[in-house]
Amino acid sequence: MNKIENIKTLPHSRHWISFTLSMMLSACGGGGGGESNPSLAPSKQTEASQATPSPHEFKVMLGDSNIIDSGISSHGMIRLSFDKNMAISTQNANAIQLIDPDNGGILPAHIITPTADGRNIIVLPMKPLLSGKQYQIRIGTSVATQDNQRLTQAASLTFKTLAAEQDQPMGLANLGASCFINAALQLIVNQPSLRLAVLKQHPNQGFEAFFSAYDTRNAAQLEVELKKVVSYIRSLPHVPKTGPGSPHDLFAFDASGLNLNLDFIYPTMFQSIPAGPQSNYLLSMPISYANIPKNSQLSGFTYFNNGHYTAYVKRNGRWYLADDSAIAEARPQGLTAGPTSGIDTLSYQ
Repeated sequence: MNKIENIKTLPHSRHWISFTLSMMLSACGGGGGGESNPSLAPSKQTEASQATPSPHEFKVMLGDSNIIDSGISSHGMIRLSFDKNMAISTQNANAIQLIDPDNGGILPAHIITPTADGRNIIVLPMKPLLSGKQYQIRIGTSVATQDNQRLTQAASLTFKTLAAEQDQPMGLANLGASCFINAALQLIVNQPSLRLAVLKQHPNQGFEAFFSAYDTRNAAQLEVELKKVVSYIRSLPHVPKTGPGSPHDLFAFDASGLNLNLDFIYPTMFQSIPAGPQSNYLLSMPISYANIPKNSQLSGFTYFNNGHYTAYVKRNGRWYLADDSAIAEARPQGLTAGPTSGIDTLSYQ
């Protein structure tokens, strides 16, 4: 009978933990087995099994080691990496699911394959997860390799989100008049619809690694990945190669910018902004927080004042001011009194 024989943990590097599923693989269309859901808790293995791995080993790497040791942001994404070329398509992408183990419910998430060989897969929740809670990634039996092999039983990987008091935005270093880029990146990181657009429009340009370092609060790696992302953004035709700019430069409507399809709003339209879920807007002229329609439903905005850009983002019901590398909690009463007449990009929850 085809079955999962055992589950073992491989030695991991500083940034990755890998779970190895020793299992029998069957050709696509062959016999199947049930959709059981064994936990991937690490178990001991003998030296012999380490020295001579099974020819049927199927390895899955679950993100940065911090996702296991400490957790991941409630606004984060989960990275999976396989040791075989996977044939993940629109037909079987739903076989990789984000699960709430408390009730077994399937949560809305996009499955993205940034590389052509399908070895790297991103699970991007389309709504923020709850802080301090465990979730599962379930890998179903219809997920196949490119040489037509598949699991004979479903398996799951468990991860947890950071506690609310730990789940704050990460500061981004100013790399030289790059405050406008940092403000835009804070908006993108905290808005799933913008993340999804960036990953689809700009694969293999460093955003995946940048998001992962941000989500797992890996400050050293984040600094490295930020430099790569800023360098790429500066190479876009509409973005200044050096010196200051505006988030509007990044959010240009075509390939001269990030091309993320934000809606452009004119002054006469301010009071009729639909403010729908996961909606994002560029404003033709800056406005104040008090004048934003449905401002209680905002998830973030960029703010310009005295030649400097910052971002305000909302996490777990709390507002934070992201001023390059400095992060501070922003009180609601402070938002009502200001910021004034400097908000030019909006995101709604």
